[in-house]
Amino acid sequence: MVERILTRALAFCFVFTSFTLHAEMTKDLSIATSYDNNAFGDADGQADYITQLGGTLSWWDWGDRFETQLYVNSQGYLFAQSNERNFTVNNAGIAFARQLGLGSNRLYAGSSLSLRMGRSGYEIYDFVGMKNYLTFKWYARPSLMLRTGYTMRFRNYHRQKISRYEDHYLFAQINQFFPTRTTVRGDMSFGYKRHGASEGQLVLGIQVAQSLTNDTGLSLRYQNRQNPIEDSAQDLFSDEDILNDRYDYSGHEWSARLTQQLPMRMRLVAEGGYEIRNYQTVTTQAALGAILLSDDFRIDRTTFGSLVLEKPLGDRINTQLIYRFERNLSTDTYYDYNSRHNLSVNFEIGF
Repeated sequence: MVERILTRALAFCFVFTSFTLHAEMTKDLSIATSYDNNAFGDADGQADYITQLGGTLSWWDWGDRFETQLYVNSQGYLFAQSNERNFTVNNAGIAFARQLGLGSNRLYAGSSLSLRMGRSGYEIYDFVGMKNYLTFKWYARPSLMLRTGYTMRFRNYHRQKISRYEDHYLFAQINQFFPTRTTVRGDMSFGYKRHGASEGQLVLGIQVAQSLTNDTGLSLRYQNRQNPIEDSAQDLFSDEDILNDRYDYSGHEWSARLTQQLPMRMRLVAEGGYEIRNYQTVTTQAALGAILLSDDFRIDRTTFGSLVLEKPLGDRINTQLIYRFERNLSTDTYYDYNSRHNLSVNFEIGF
């Protein structure tokens, strides 16, 4: 896989050099700072201040029926208390969109390369990888929209014994629009991963969105996770604890979102929900050698909510004030905590 990534990198450099000679360039900078009273998401409840710095350079080319973007970006994460967790993620990629026919039908495709670099103690998360995706949006009629797509990710975690990681994701979605300004969406996705073992997960969801007024919208969603292919493995898809694995649990989730347009171009989004996660892994106590009982498999019940206030400052700056709350009741005492609060301020600047 490393050879494929290197070949892709050389090809990207050639395309990058040719493309940027005539394309239009844009620049974006972002800074976000947050306080999290439980930055590790565990029973210890260690607080931290996290700063995220980011920058993107994009080159654009437009035609009558297509749009192409070539980009490079970098994100850095700085932890005030646990600075051993500091890391950067760097990406370079290409994204393409094309109109199909004369209507609103679209094809989207893209490919990117990634490099994550962390500090000693957390280097098991370091990787080089690539991502490819293809998505179609199709209107069977004006009131019925279909979407389907496929994404594959390959990563090499060179700090681990089992370094190869693959994640394949296939989804299909149907949206029905009604004259009452109601939208009903049904969706289905299947994910398959290989990282020392093979696991698969099927997710079924239904969502109803209703426009209450010209400035207010409400959506309700339910989704169910099932595991037709189960095995014991570790997921390193994000920088969460390696015991947290979206393939390792099944369950149910209910959520609601209210969106309100406010004066002065402001927008408020309030969201909340409840999720039940039935893990296929034993609790940390059992893993450390305790006698395994019938209830030693981890079960989490999570209540969550968030408030997001957005305010543009002119045409080039966007600001966000975000508050998140989470309560996780778990049969595993390591992940059992009553409340987790996160408050962050984000700035995005375009040039």
